[in-house]
Amino acid sequence: MLVQLKDKYPNKSEIAVVVYPDVMYDTLIRTIDLSKQNGFVTVKYMNPKQMYYY
Repeated sequence: MLVQLKDKYPNKSEIAVVVYPDVMYDTLIRTIDLSKQNGFVTVKYMNPKQMYYY
């Protein structure tokens, strides 16, 4: 999915990851690492409540 996003928006270097309370810390770190490996230099993470106010 990250590859598809980068292909669709090649000039974007920022991505936001929505983290739900039941997501394990290791999964969050792995997601951030994969995002950076796929060309997203800035990775923001937020909880679902922040998503609606962003």
